[in-house]
Amino acid sequence: MAEKRDNPFQTIVYDGNTVRRLGTAPQSLPEQEELRTTRVSEEELESGSHSSRGEHLPLREQERVSLLAVAGFAMIAMLAVAVLASHVQLNGIYARTVAAQSALTQLESDYAKLEAQDQEIFDNERLSKAAANADLVKPGINQQVYLELSDPDNAVVYQQGDGVPLVERAVQGLRAFFGGVGEYFN
Repeated sequence: MAEKRDNPFQTIVYDGNTVRRLGTAPQSLPEQEELRTTRVSEEELESGSHSSRGEHLPLREQERVSLLAVAGFAMIAMLAVAVLASHVQLNGIYARTVAAQSALTQLESDYAKLEAQDQEIFDNERLSKAAANADLVKPGINQQVYLELSDPDNAVVYQQGDGVPLVERAVQGLRAFFGGVGEYFN
């Protein structure tokens, strides 16, 4: 006798995203049975009638917040505040730079005006005319000038450290040198 073979393509049924043989009921696992809950409408939640039926909704245990997560969020908040503060400082520096550049432009234009006035005041032609009117003449090559120095020279020389030992002078010199270096960098 020949065995009767079922056509496998005719006995398969698609149920949503599940595939099963025709005539078999979907089997659920015991873990899935515990997770199934009944739907409760908003009116039943407000009135509290769902609890009177003896049905209890499964509650999830509240999870603890990790200390590392709290520290991470605090660090991110501090970095955001630091970035905001540096942005404010950068805008202030930019505003001062713009003001200094405009002041520099104004000073350069003032300098050009003053330079033009200086050239106008010290015009060589005008000065030579004024010298000619005052009977001033340019000195020539043959002209000699004599200076009378009848008084003797009076010069006083002060020498420092006549009775000071060499070691003390060296210490004073080093102290003066390092004091000057310190003043330079301040």
